[in-house]
Amino acid sequence: MNDYLLRLKLLIKDRTAGICYIVSSVLILAVMLGLNLNSEVRSSLPVGLVCMDHSSEAEELSGRIKASESLYVYEGSFDELNDLLLDGYINCIFVIKEGYGENVTAGRTDGLIGLYAARDDKISTIISDIVAGCMMDEICLDKAYLRYSALEDEVRQAEMLDRDAYTEYVSAMAQDESFSFVFDTSYIDAGTGEYRASDITNGMIYRQMIGGMLGMLFMLICFCANNGIATEYENGIMRRRKTFPSGTGLRSLGDVFAVFTYSLPVIVLSSLLLSGRLGFAGTLRILSVNAGFVLVCALFFLAAAHVSRGVFSYQLLGTVLLIVSGAMGFISVFEGLLGVSLFRYTPIAVYIDQFIKTVS
Repeated sequence: MNDYLLRLKLLIKDRTAGICYIVSSVLILAVMLGLNLNSEVRSSLPVGLVCMDHSSEAEELSGRIKASESLYVYEGSFDELNDLLLDGYINCIFVIKEGYGENVTAGRTDGLIGLYAARDDKISTIISDIVAGCMMDEICLDKAYLRYSALEDEVRQAEMLDRDAYTEYVSAMAQDESFSFVFDTSYIDAGTGEYRASDITNGMIYRQMIGGMLGMLFMLICFCANNGIATEYENGIMRRRKTFPSGTGLRSLGDVFAVFTYSLPVIVLSSLLLSGRLGFAGTLRILSVNAGFVLVCALFFLAAAHVSRGVFSYQLLGTVLLIVSGAMGFISVFEGLLGVSLFRYTPIAVYIDQFIKTVS
């Protein structure tokens, strides 16, 4: 107990650790607020949209494009959006051409939309598919009605619906379960085999990046907090500590829990900042995830300090461990795309995984 209290007092008085703690806390606050406010916006693909047609069909298409969770739409004149494109703020510009509504109603599908993008931009191909999906219902409806209208010459005895009545009929048919045709999709976690209740959202990668940055900041706090151990080795204080009645194991345990207690305010703060979106149970879970990760980091850097036995060597080793561990965590985010799993079980990769499972 005495070792624990002594280490905690030294940590509170350590100016270097205090500066690191304050800076990390401010960054954690900014990161968590960014997660709460921008998880969907920042993960959406930025595009420009110009609507040159004033028909109801063009306005409906514009509304569907802006409602897409995959896109973050900038509107304005073409010249304004072109400046954003050249500066790299948006991926491409979509122009709904004049006469869009008239052409769609007449069944013409060529030259409806203009796409302006960089020559070798591959992302714009994906974005154009998203926009095409927004157009598909209207185009299919009008194409089908034109074909339906042509039947009047073939089936004179049948009562033909006008376009409004036909549209209403198709809408009602879409709600009829007898015409239902949908895929029953289940999402399964590749690591645990557990089925997810929610689908994969547009902000998944963004939240993984947030989890990685948060884990790095926790590691930074523990790294600076254990700098005092290396200082004690260098100044010969550690040899005198060994004369204390408590054994090496109890002293190390006291050091670990002192670092944990020292980090506890920022652990609680980062968890409470998510309480609005997670609720009480979710907040408790992310609190336990953060606390467990900080305990692992405290033990991790304590071992590094004991191995280094000097301030410079500890700072060098700790910096390398911090950078390498962080890199492995961020690489683990994209391992599924690469078809490998080299870093899935590293501490920060496990933390990111548990963070995502809690906040998603």
